[in-house]
Amino acid sequence: MDIIPVDSENSAERQELIVFLAPHESHALFLLGNLLNPTQPSYLYKCIEGNTITGVCGFYPTFRSCNLFSTSTEASKALAKYVFDHHDPLSILGMASIVKPAYTALISLGKIPAGSPEYLFFELDLEKDFIPHVPSKGIIRSIKEENLESIAHLHRYLHGISQDLTIREEELAQVRAYPILFCLEVDGRLVAVAATNGMALTTFQILGVVTDPAFRNQGFAKAICSHLISFMKTQGAKKAVLFTQHDNAAAVKCYQDLGFRITDKYYVAQFQI
Repeated sequence: MDIIPVDSENSAERQELIVFLAPHESHALFLLGNLLNPTQPSYLYKCIEGNTITGVCGFYPTFRSCNLFSTSTEASKALAKYVFDHHDPLSILGMASIVKPAYTALISLGKIPAGSPEYLFFELDLEKDFIPHVPSKGIIRSIKEENLESIAHLHRYLHGISQDLTIREEELAQVRAYPILFCLEVDGRLVAVAATNGMALTTFQILGVVTDPAFRNQGFAKAICSHLISFMKTQGAKKAVLFTQHDNAAAVKCYQDLGFRITDKYYVAQFQI
């Protein structure tokens, strides 16, 4: 078993990974989407057993996170160890069955977990199951450069970061990293956002959904996700996926109201610095 860095500028090497990941599009979406539509810096690694690729891991320095897909438990462990030895990620993400062995191995090597890694994984067939929703008030639009700081403040609610601290450049860079991001504005105030890193083959992932706490329980998250889904349908998307914490009852209901179904478990495994 060998872990080999991938030259992301080499089209043949990129295509090799795309061919490996394509049959698993929904479960390897972040990796596949960024291979097909690179929008941010990344370091890619593949696991080779014999002459066969058995796993891929990408490290994304903008978010200090890595994303993992493999068809082998040992490949998951080896890729995670290699990436954590060579970079400084704060988290590792992927389907629970793939990331859990890696997460356990990293803890055995001394990494200290931060919070529960267990999330729910949802899928939506856009042709059969999508239930559109419109906002009760406000307008939904694409973001502007002057909105970046407001959106960074909203994203802080996702990560439990104090609103009193000055917004860091890294936070603005994370907002800029999303190629598609919509905001919902009420009386001149941005109250909800939803984003995607773009479509892979026929599937896209909804990311960074958050509503200002003062404006929750008004259907704004549902409305902005609906707008994003409708937009991606016009781009040819057939399926949407997302993940959320298993104990976030409001988010679960929001996504189910849009037609999403819980189909699996996902891991967002975070570690202390």
